[in-house]
Amino acid sequence: MARQDRIKRKGTDETKYKWGFEIDEEDSNQRRHEWFKLGLCPDLKSSALARNYPSTTALPQVHGQECERIITMYLALLREHVNGLIIGRYGSAGVNHMPREYIITVPAIWSDRAKNITLLCAEGAGMGHRNNIRIISEPEAAGIYALKNMSRLGLAVNDTFVICDAGGGTVDLISYTVTSLEPTPSIDEASSGSGGLCGSAFLDRIFDHWLREKFANYPAWNEEYHATAMEKWESNLKQNFMGDTSKDYMVPAQGLSTNSRLDIRNRKVIISGESICAIFEPVIREILDLIDDQISQVRARVGKVKAILLVGGFGSNEYLKRRIERQVGSAIGVIKVENCNTAVVRGALIKAAAERQSQLAVVRVASRVARRNYGTFTYEQFNPDIHDVDRKVPGTFEGYYRVKCYRWFIKKQASVLESEPQKAEYYIREQWSREPPKNIEIEVFTCESDDPPKHNNSGIVTELLRLKADLSQLPPQTFHVEVGSDGFRYYKLDFDIEVTLRSADLYFHLVHNGIKYDTISKEFV
Repeated sequence: MARQDRIKRKGTDETKYKWGFEIDEEDSNQRRHEWFKLGLCPDLKSSALARNYPSTTALPQVHGQECERIITMYLALLREHVNGLIIGRYGSAGVNHMPREYIITVPAIWSDRAKNITLLCAEGAGMGHRNNIRIISEPEAAGIYALKNMSRLGLAVNDTFVICDAGGGTVDLISYTVTSLEPTPSIDEASSGSGGLCGSAFLDRIFDHWLREKFANYPAWNEEYHATAMEKWESNLKQNFMGDTSKDYMVPAQGLSTNSRLDIRNRKVIISGESICAIFEPVIREILDLIDDQISQVRARVGKVKAILLVGGFGSNEYLKRRIERQVGSAIGVIKVENCNTAVVRGALIKAAAERQSQLAVVRVASRVARRNYGTFTYEQFNPDIHDVDRKVPGTFEGYYRVKCYRWFIKKQASVLESEPQKAEYYIREQWSREPPKNIEIEVFTCESDDPPKHNNSGIVTELLRLKADLSQLPPQTFHVEVGSDGFRYYKLDFDIEVTLRSADLYFHLVHNGIKYDTISKEFV
C-alpha cells in the first residue's frame, strides 16, 4: 500500500499527527486514516473490491468537516516536510523569502465540489490563497509528461491514445487525439475521463486476506510472520510477477517447521503461480473493464485507438501490461511511459511552468470533453406550443408572460475549447432606486443526464455553486434607466458570463461591451 497516503493522531492530541512512513507498519493495531481524500466524494461508488476486501488497518472513512480537517492537517505536514527538505539543501538564509507555488493533482473522477474543497484545504494548510494554487487532473498531467517525447511513441496527427493512470488506490483513464505536431504538439480530449477504485493497494488487501485465510487455524503463524510476508509481497512479488503460472514463489517463514498442507518448506511459504494469478485477477478484471469502456467511448466519438499509455506505480507492472495487450489485441499498442511512478508529478510541473512561460509548453490541450451539463436559470417568453401554461408569470418590465427555465451553456460530452470560453447571456431588470445595484448572485447548476431538463421539477439537477458578481467596478453609465410596461423606471443591464473549462476547474468572468471584468467570485454549495 502507498504508505505516504495515511495519517494517524499522536495519542489524544488532535493537533499532532504522524503521517506516511512515520507510522509503524509492523504494529497492526495502529489504526490510521487511509485514502481519506475519498471522503470528499461521498457520491463516488464503492467498488466491489473495496466492499469485498476492506482494509484491516484503516479507521472508518470520514466525511464532511472531519474529512476536510484531516486533509488540511495532512497537507500542512506535507508542506512542512517539503520546507525542511528545501532548507536542508539550500540553507535557511533566503529560503523563507523564496516564492513558492503549489500544484495539486486530482483524479479524473473528482467532482467540481471535491476539487474546490481540496483547494480550501490547501489554503488552510498554508499553501497560499486558493486562487493562486493550481489544480490539474492526474491523467492529463501524466499525458503531458508522456507526450514530451512524442516521437518515441510513434504517434501522428489524428492518432488517438488512451492514458491509463494506474496508482495505488484509483485507476484513472482519459483519451486524447493528436491534432497537430508543430510548432508545439496539440491534443484534444477524445472522451470524458473515467476511473474506479481498483488500484494496486487492493492486491495487498487480497494477499493479506489470502494469508489470513490460509493460516487461520495455524497458531504459529503470528503477526510478525504476517508482516514479513506482506513486506516481501509489496517489495518483490507484486512488482515482479509476470504471469508465469509454472513457477512457484516464496515468502520467508523462518522458524516454522515443514508443513506440506500449508506449503511450508525450508523455512519458506511456497505460493503457486496459479495462486498469484488468482490474487491479481479481480483487480486486473476491473481495470480491463475500464479500458474497454474508454475504447468504446473513443470509437463512438472519433474512431479507433492507436495506443494505450500506462503511467502510475501500478502502470509499470509488466503483468498488467501483458493482460491489457491480450485484451485489446495487436492493433492497439500498449506502452509503459518512462518514469511511470512520477509521470503525474512531472507532467503537473511542466504544465504549471508552461502557464507562466508559454515557450516552455511541450504539449497543449486545446479542447476538453465536458463531464456534465452546466447551466443557469433564465426567463423565456411564454409560448403555449412549448411551455406549460401553469408555469407562466407576468413580466412587469417586458409586458408579456415569461417562463423560468434552465439554460445549459455547457452540454455534457461537448468538446469545449479552452481558448474560446463559453458564454451565457444574462441581464438585470431592477426597479429604479437612488443607486444602481452593486452586486448580483447567479446560481449555477449541474446535471449528469444526457438529456438535461428544461424545467426545475425533474429531481436530476443539482445546484453546484453561486457566482457573486461585483458590479461596482463597472462604469456608472453602464446602467441604463428605462420605463417598463408597468410604468415604473428600471435599471437595465445586459452582459455575458464567460466560462472557461480547464484541466480541473471552472473559471468565470463578467463581460460587458467586449470588456472582461475579473469581478466574479464563486461559492460552492
